[in-house]
Amino acid sequence: MTKIKNSEENSLEDQLELTDLTSAFKYYVQNSPRKLNNVAQQEIGRMVRWIGPEREIKTITPSEIGAYSDEFAKRTSTDTAPQKVAYIKKFLTFLKNNELSSGNLASHLRMKKSNVGKITKKLEATKGEEINLTEAGYKDYEKQLKDYKTEMPKLAEEVRKAAADGDIRENAPLDAAREKIEMVNSKIYEIEAILKVANIIDSSSQGDQIVIGSKVSV
Repeated sequence: MTKIKNSEENSLEDQLELTDLTSAFKYYVQNSPRKLNNVAQQEIGRMVRWIGPEREIKTITPSEIGAYSDEFAKRTSTDTAPQKVAYIKKFLTFLKNNELSSGNLASHLRMKKSNVGKITKKLEATKGEEINLTEAGYKDYEKQLKDYKTEMPKLAEEVRKAAADGDIRENAPLDAAREKIEMVNSKIYEIEAILKVANIIDSSSQGDQIVIGSKVSV
């Protein structure tokens, strides 16, 4: 069991026993040389919750940190990702330096290309423009969006299970799960982008004009 002193003057009775992520996270926040800002605490906290607050630090594997890279990429803008990754890596390095973790977990947290920035730019490019949708077409997109969002937790669990099955570099199920979650995440942002600029029209008044959601006989 690893023990860390609060300060050089502390007695043995005052030492902290840090074995799980939550206790290590709290200690890190309270004892960092520089006070952690809210963004840093939020990002590290998200990782802690994703892996498991009560998880024993020694049991965390590099493949799980690699899998979290996928989770991180799907919700983080490319513009803010570098700083947020740095916050998490500092915490993981803290675990290593104090011999709380089994190895250097920070080296397995890598920045990956995110679709968030692309979709944001796409929205900015279409600002002021509208996409005509029939009411049926709009509802269809809403249903697709709901279905994709419902599917995401299941896919995230698949990634976590696959990550626990072996070396992240030679794990075909993990690669497949990652590709699927990336595809679904892209669909979510794509549909959200469409719905934000959608203009619902009355399909009965369009005559021969074809709009999204119309049924066409050929």
